Amino acid sequence: ARAVASEMVEALRPYCERVEVAGSIRRGRDWINDIEIVAIPKSTLKAPDMDIFGEPIEKPTVVRDPGFIMVVDSLADRIIKGNVQEGRYIQFVTSTGITVDLFLCRPETWGNIMAIRTGSADFIRMVAARWVQLGYKGVEWQLTRFGKPVPVPEEADLFGLLGMRVPPPHSR
Repeated sequence: ARAVASEMVEALRPYCERVEVAGSIRRGRDWINDIEIVAIPKSTLKAPDMDIFGEPIEKPTVVRDPGFIMVVDSLADRIIKGNVQEGRYIQFVTSTGITVDLFLCRPETWGNIMAIRTGSADFIRMVAARWVQLGYKGVEWQLTRFGKPVPVPEEADLFGLLGMRVPPPHSR
């Protein structure tokens, strides 16, 4: 699973701002149930179509890098959940039967998602209890406080907000 995950990450890397293995592989566990990957896919701005007078018909939209979509499609034998073009979570099965959970985030949510997706269920519950105790909430993968988004670009930022030392992945 570690070798397969590394190959997937390297295939995705040219089409991502950041991409790393998370979950039980990152924690160094002996038993791996599935592969978890956290990524910030590259995107491009799609210019709007114009009407006959040269006026935009719609607003410009941000679209995922076509290379990213192509790589995920090539890795996935069957997509179970999510939408590769615009989703935040895609679960798929490879042709060899390995389940892959792909978590797609933004630079300001990377640290939060990476910390959560690396941790065990018990670790995640502990972290979530701590952030609730301090007045934070998790809303659509974004940490918020008093209704305002709190950027968490690195795992150290999350643990700093919570007044905790950064635990090494193997102890999560």
